[in-house]
Amino acid sequence: MKLYTAQELYKLLSESDECVWIEAKGESDSAQSLMESVCSFSNEPGLGGGYILLGIGEDSKALDNRFWIEGVENPDKAQLDISTRCASMFNLSVKNGNWLIQTLIFLKKWAF
Repeated sequence: MKLYTAQELYKLLSESDECVWIEAKGESDSAQSLMESVCSFSNEPGLGGGYILLGIGEDSKALDNRFWIEGVENPDKAQLDISTRCASMFNLSVKNGNWLIQTLIFLKKWAF
């Protein structure tokens, strides 16, 4: 899987929407929704993983500027919660030789 910077991923998301390898999640999205994305990336044949952009707001009715950086209030806690959930829900590491799930946590102060 090609590695992208946060800025590159946000630009791709803004220009072309979510896709099979990029998911945007707001801070208020449920943990269940986040884990479904991890599971989906892990099980898609030939995909090699994907990116979850946490801290991205979405207005599905908007035609332009559908996504914006809303940020995550406590990124350290968010990262720990994701790691703990992955460790308890999956019997294989989310980082193995075949696929990689990258979770980028956007902070409120970021603006591209």
